[in-house]
Amino acid sequence: MQTTQITTRPFREVGTHFAYDYGEWDRSLKTWRLECWQYYAAQCAALGREPDHTMPIVCERFRVVYQSR
Repeated sequence: MQTTQITTRPFREVGTHFAYDYGEWDRSLKTWRLECWQYYAAQCAALGREPDHTMPIVCERFRVVYQSR
């Protein structure tokens, strides 16, 4: 894997293209927000913090340079 782009943006500003490229579930922004909110809310709880729609999310794009069989 080779990172091609890293951006940090508030959770609520993650867009449809990133949600689609994320490649999970049905690739929609609605589902991405639902599933990722649950994940990040649990991570926040473990840290004693409250999740918020302005919390920063690191969005990484990458390309596969070697694919195992």
